[in-house]
Amino acid sequence: MVKLSCFLSECEPKAKIIVSRDITKCEHRGVNPDSCDVRQYQIDGKVITGQEERCDWLVLNDDKKDAYYIELKGSHIEKAIRQLENSKKLLASDLADYTPFFRIIYKSYSHSVDNMKTIKWKQDCGKDKKSGKPLAVIKQMRYEEEI
Repeated sequence: MVKLSCFLSECEPKAKIIVSRDITKCEHRGVNPDSCDVRQYQIDGKVITGQEERCDWLVLNDDKKDAYYIELKGSHIEKAIRQLENSKKLLASDLADYTPFFRIIYKSYSHSVDNMKTIKWKQDCGKDKKSGKPLAVIKQMRYEEEI
């Protein structure tokens, strides 16, 4: 199991905007209007370096106990889903009391965005009981949300 306490956050503790991006130029922007305590970790290549499938970024809102697992992808949506779910498993001991939010931001359109397996996954994830926000979101190129 991975321990996040062994790593430094990539953002300031009360950052107003947390940007997660990669070489695909895809981007997730987490907006923190309430100045909550937040953390950001580059999961792929820094926190998790082995052969396991893992997502690119993790953004935590420690005050709300929300965990945003972020995968920035070219077009392989089904692989992105596996990476998000496996990251959740690998970080489970640190984030047991956090609500998981899965975010896929992709560059190139793929039929797998609209296939039944992907739609079912999004439906099965459902919505957060506290905020009503969808737990799984798939968007092209850029996604901004309040965290």
